[in-house]
Formats: sequence, structure tokens, C-alpha cells
Amino acid sequence: MSDEQKKAVQAEIENKINQAQSLIAECEKLADQHKLHFDWDLAYGMGGWYNGADGEWAASSQSC
Repeated sequence: MSDEQKKAVQAEIENKINQAQSLIAECEKLADQHKLHFDWDLAYGMGGWYNGADGEWAASSQSC
């Protein structure tokens, strides 16, 4: 893979991460408005729980 191709792929990855962060922010807003919660589990041991009643994230390790 050429350096140019690597840069293009890296830019695509960064764009998708930005999209994911925007979607999570929208989920936080909805949870806050309706005092709901949701889980976000990226991979084993790399997730969390959002509490819309408190407007806070808790690491998944806190539930162990």
C-alpha cells in the first residue's frame, strides 16, 4: 500500500470515528432528555454505561 493510500484510509478511519462520536453524542442527548440509559461496548472490557438521569458515563469495569 502506498503512502498516499495509507493517508486516504487513515482519513476515512478518522471520519468514521467522528461520525461514531457524533452519534454517541446524539444518544447522550436523547438519554438526558428522557432520563434513560444505554450501554456502549466497543470490545470486551472497553465499554461503558451512560446514565441519562445523571448525565454521566460509568466505565464497564465499575460493574465488576
